[in-house]
Formats: sequence, structure tokens, C-alpha cells
Amino acid sequence: IAAVLSLTVFNKTIAPAYALEQTMQACHSVRFIHMRQVNPLHQDEPILIWAEFFESGLPKAIRLHLPEWQSGDDGAKEIVWENNTATVWLKKKNLLFRIHDKKIADEILKIVSEQDPKFLIEVLMDKQERGECEIQIEQPDKKTRPIIVTSTTLPDKKTKLIVYVDQSTQLPLSGETYIFKDGDYVLTNIGEFYNYNQPIDSIMFRFDNVPEDVMRVDQTTQLVGLPQGQLSNDDVAMEVVRQFWQAVIDKDYVKASPLFEGLPAAMLEKAFAGDPMGKLLAIVCVGPV
Repeated sequence: IAAVLSLTVFNKTIAPAYALEQTMQACHSVRFIHMRQVNPLHQDEPILIWAEFFESGLPKAIRLHLPEWQSGDDGAKEIVWENNTATVWLKKKNLLFRIHDKKIADEILKIVSEQDPKFLIEVLMDKQERGECEIQIEQPDKKTRPIIVTSTTLPDKKTKLIVYVDQSTQLPLSGETYIFKDGDYVLTNIGEFYNYNQPIDSIMFRFDNVPEDVMRVDQTTQLVGLPQGQLSNDDVAMEVVRQFWQAVIDKDYVKASPLFEGLPAAMLEKAFAGDPMGKLLAIVCVGPV
């Protein structure tokens, strides 16, 4: 009788108390996910992410859509990342870059990690352990309603994160970030999680629909820039600029190509040949010739 009463009260099953560790464990089973990041100022232009993970939890393949408001002058970007190589499609500039660069890889992984539900829960648990946030958990009686996890930064309480967790799967459904301003919390970002463990077609991690006239730049098959050697970052940057403009003055666009992100010589020639203003700028940069 005691055992039965410990599990039910008036024929109503008592739901076990929720803890963040349950969601952390559930997240480690995730192999595929589709995520959206919505900025309240650009609700119709979300950042879109599709990701496949290894069993270790590390990303295996990633597809990113970065809208124009987030990318600036480059316009909207489509990025596919795999094996530390990123392929970037700049639709506005009709350019397709292939880049094998740790810095680029780290930037892409940072964007994904900030949206990855595993990372989200890890951060909450670490901050709670260090006493940097206060966490409140609301677990509704109805299983169809999500658990609400609210984390408020300490001691200033200037920022707040609300995570909605599915009661049946223990997986996050969405997360909202707020900042305290003018006496109230203002919504700054919404992260939404979809299609847990629904396999993503491999075509999502390829670009098969780019225009035929797209300008292709493959930095994985050519050296770009100059060897730094003993030069400082500023000195090697100045040397790249000097050699590039000297090559433009000499109309040696093949030499100029690797000094300008590997853009094809034909494209540089079209941009600079017969351009007196371009030549004047080159003279200003490297001196009279």
C-alpha cells in the first residue's frame, strides 16, 4: 500500500521531479537537428541551421543560412561545413568560395555551438555550479505542456534565459534570451529546435543549384596571401597590400589573384583594367612608379 501511495494520489500519477541532467542526457542522443535563430528586429529573416553529429556529440556536417541583416555587405550567405572545410555561397556577389581555414571553421562551429541544445544546457549547469545564475523550474501537471526553465544572471539580474523543455522527450523545444532595460525584460533572441534525430538528406550538405556563371574560388587548392615568416601581423598585411597593388599596376593579375583571396585573374582584370581611378589608388598605396 505504501509503495502504491508513493506513486499515485487519488489515481493521479505523480510526475518525477525534473532536473537539467535529464535534458543533458537526452541531448547526447541527438544525431540530427534543425535549428532556427530569430532576432525580434528581423523576424522574417531567421538564421537557419541543419546539423549532423557524430556519436561523440561533435558536429559532422553543418548547413548554415545567414540572412543579409546578419552578413552585411556580402548579402545573404549559404555555408556548408564538413571536415574543417567551408563552402560559402555569396548569392549577391555570385561567388562560391571553398575555404580550409581553422579560423573560419571555428567561427562556424561557434555559431552552431551557441544554438546546440547540449551547449545551452552545459552553460546553464556550469553557471549554476559557479553561483553565476539563479535557476527556477516550473513543471506543469499536464504532460502536453512544456517544462519552463528560467535562468537569471547573478548578482545583477540583467539578463535572463528561458528554455522550454518537452516533458516526454526531455529535449528543449525553444529558448528565449532577455535583457533588463528601462525597468523590464526585453526579448533579444529566440532559438527554436526542430526535427530531433530525423535524418537529413545528404543533398542538404552540398550546393547543386548554383548558377552556371558563378565565380568559383577554391582556396583549398592554392596558396592565398604571403608566408608570414618573421613579420608581424601588421607588417605582413601591409606587404600583401603593397604587392597586390604593384601587381595591378603591372597588370599581372595572375600574381594579384592569390593576394586577393584567390579571386580569378580574369575577374580582377575586368575590375581594374582601364580604370584610371583604380590606378590612382594603386599609386597612392605603393608610391609613384
